[in-house]
Amino acid sequence: MLTDKFSKAGARILIGAGVLAFIIGVIGGITEADWPFSGNLLLSLILAFIGLLCAGLGAERLGPMEKLIDATKNIGRFRWINTGAEVYEEAERMVRECNDRCIIRATDLTPNREKLTSDEFISYITALGNRIEQATQKGGNVTYRLVFADDPKDPHRYGRKGLEKRRELMNRPGVLEQLWARYVDNPCPLEVLIIGSSVLLGFPTAAQGGSRPLGAGILIEDAESAHEFEQWYDGFLWGRAKDVK
Repeated sequence: MLTDKFSKAGARILIGAGVLAFIIGVIGGITEADWPFSGNLLLSLILAFIGLLCAGLGAERLGPMEKLIDATKNIGRFRWINTGAEVYEEAERMVRECNDRCIIRATDLTPNREKLTSDEFISYITALGNRIEQATQKGGNVTYRLVFADDPKDPHRYGRKGLEKRRELMNRPGVLEQLWARYVDNPCPLEVLIIGSSVLLGFPTAAQGGSRPLGAGILIEDAESAHEFEQWYDGFLWGRAKDVK
């Protein structure tokens, strides 16, 4: 936590380090760059998470140190989620509680067979379809944006199969039209769900052995932080992803 003793120069260094950590931890994973912390994936993801929050303060917000000090308190507004089942539970809760006019931003960057056949995944996508249907019936507009990994080296094309599974579970009047999907070529061991002022990060843990993609997670409940994630998702991830043919 920053204190009044930190100079503005120190604040700029912190933000610069945050940008670097984010690029290394997340953007590097989505592109073809190597993971510098490949021996400790959890550490890399934590660095990316903290880095994004620090960088999100922005140079233009540097202004009075009091504002910077207050902004850094947002870093404490998150909690750990210890199991993949809890990650899906939180995802369902976020979906159920979203308003009738919102954009649900999501990823499927670690697609595999276990995810597609898991009860948690099926329950989550079913709840998502139900929520979109409810909003549509009320005259609302809930849009579901999905960026998934379609690894050309994967002979099973689990990313494409994941999209097909979603379409199958959401196949009802007025719902499929609200599903917008794009893809990236390279998988990344990180999942993101952004709804309103909440952000849910899911990632594998060493204990899971990679068999279940969502081994743990972080829930962030802060409007300012969620806005930073929205900008990253819209500007970098969605903006650079390819249209599904």
